[in-house]
Amino acid sequence: MIGPHNETSPAPPAPQPHQERRRWRPAAIGIGLIVVIGLVIGGASALGFATGWSKAAGGEVIVVRNGGFLDDNSFRQVIQPNSELTYTGLWSIDHPYPASQRYFKVSAAQNADSNEVINVPTKDGVLVGVEGTFYFQLSTDPAILEDFDNKFGTRTFPGGDKSLHAWDGDEGWNAFLAATLGNLVQNVLRQ
Repeated sequence: MIGPHNETSPAPPAPQPHQERRRWRPAAIGIGLIVVIGLVIGGASALGFATGWSKAAGGEVIVVRNGGFLDDNSFRQVIQPNSELTYTGLWSIDHPYPASQRYFKVSAAQNADSNEVINVPTKDGVLVGVEGTFYFQLSTDPAILEDFDNKFGTRTFPGGDKSLHAWDGDEGWNAFLAATLGNLVQNVLRQ
């Protein structure tokens, strides 16, 4: 017998399916967002690690500069010619320079690096034209290369219709030589 004090209360109404989904929706969005962010960061790190290896070929030396999001883009290391595969760091930037003997030709010939004859007076006042070829080789000493890269590797030089870095292959190296060595040679010979 059920008296006035022993009455059973009615069961609470069952939650509707759409109310259950609303309760889980913010949690699912949050978890999904965390997973996506983790995948992006993990993928970027894996890509940076995979591309953070360099190897210098024969006749080439590489100056490596830091290049990560939190790095200061300063000098990191030098990779010597004919080196083995070397880890250079996440997103580091390679500046490859020629390490073999090079030349700079001063002549009126069309294929010369400086297309003009340098006219200089002799001691007795006779004007003579000077043509010649200068042979040189870039040092592979890390301290010298660091200084060289800080002075010239971070600048661009006019190369036809575009600006090039000294480390942009042969075209960039020739643009560098024309802008720097060409003027230097002319000034030295005229003294």
